[in-house]
Amino acid sequence: MPKKMSVGIYLEEVPDIQHALTDSRESGFNTICCELLTKKYSLNELSGEEQNCEEPFGWFDMALPSADWNSSVVGVLSDVQEQTESHIFNVRTRASQLLEKQMGYAHHLGLPATILNLHPGDSCNLSRLIYSKVTTDGGYHSNVVVWMRLPMVHSKQTVNGAIDVGREESDDIQPISSWNTWNTFRTVGYAERRTFPVLDLPVDLPDQDEIDRWLGEPVKAIFISEESFISNQKGFPVLPKRTQHVIRSFFDIGAQVIMICKPEKSPNHYVHHKQYIEYIYGLYTSEWEEDPVRKYTKGYEDYLQSPLQPLMDNLEANTYEVFERDPTKYNLYQKAMAKALVFKIPEDQKDTKTLVVMVVGAGRGPLIRNCLAAADSVQRRIKIYAVEKNINAVCTLLHLKKHVWGDAVTVISCDMREWHPKEKADIIVSELLGSFGDNELSPECLDGAQTFLKGS
Repeated sequence: MPKKMSVGIYLEEVPDIQHALTDSRESGFNTICCELLTKKYSLNELSGEEQNCEEPFGWFDMALPSADWNSSVVGVLSDVQEQTESHIFNVRTRASQLLEKQMGYAHHLGLPATILNLHPGDSCNLSRLIYSKVTTDGGYHSNVVVWMRLPMVHSKQTVNGAIDVGREESDDIQPISSWNTWNTFRTVGYAERRTFPVLDLPVDLPDQDEIDRWLGEPVKAIFISEESFISNQKGFPVLPKRTQHVIRSFFDIGAQVIMICKPEKSPNHYVHHKQYIEYIYGLYTSEWEEDPVRKYTKGYEDYLQSPLQPLMDNLEANTYEVFERDPTKYNLYQKAMAKALVFKIPEDQKDTKTLVVMVVGAGRGPLIRNCLAAADSVQRRIKIYAVEKNINAVCTLLHLKKHVWGDAVTVISCDMREWHPKEKADIIVSELLGSFGDNELSPECLDGAQTFLKGS
């Protein structure tokens, strides 16, 4: 989730950047995205035409204070992929020089990011060029961030690779994976700290599998056009339900929104887009204010953490609390426990048979609560042993036994590897392998605990 929601606007033409930024802000936009150099300069540079040395090639840097350049303007770089992948040396050289000049000027202005289009097809040389400019060894503009813009899904292409958007679909036309285009580009350059994907949201959304692929990437922004909106019964612009869900999913990974709008001929060009902006803000705030789990886990996304070592260290209350705020895991534990109880105790024995359940590595008791709730949901009788070596967590378990669980739970303050139970267990429950993989590094504990089971 972004720390602060931002809605930007993508502008095709900007006669005056100061007026454009002022108008956009008055309409509710936080940032503007516009071309960094003049179109004439970029075209002349790519074609090899002689430049007019007396004409400025980019924006007047004194038109805005540095604080505005640093926070409110995203520079759009010239589309040079075709030229950088050309077999003609002079064409590649001119494209490389233009790219370097643009990135150098972006560094000079202190822009927070730049945008460059990425198309299907060869991009190895482009990736190499960008890598050479944005890495630490790339020189004076190594702090430039490049957002690679591409559609969430590409248009169709023929088998031989030629794009033909005007043709009707036939057997020889296959979809292009937009994610594969990005993956090839970033794999070659490997400048992941400085290059990020930004996506154009299509009106017709792709399959969920394709969307899920993108949710695993560091997507910085989503471009939304007016065509994506529909009118509700009151005539206000809204997004379709599935599109709302997709947008919220990208909010979850920190993506911003950039609107592609058609300006009106009025003193304030973008004022009629306030409804779109208000809707996006409403979509954002309604999602996050209602989800305390996401709020609590903010900061843990894509963060490599050291493995826990509960055998050596006693975990803190905060660590236990992080575990316990995972509703999906514990819901699944409860469902699995309910099925195990029904399997172990037939319907005709549910009033006479009691199962012994051992929760090994009980922590502060979330699995105990799940076991008791599962037994109650299927009307089965159980006796629980809660085994925990952390004396601080045992104190919590004793409080819960005294005030909540009563005689249904017996608390054992002991390392499970040293405990010798007086009776065997029908079921052992544990989460000592951690939340993912084996991040608690404790399989040897569970291996030793197998002796607690009946029949072992």
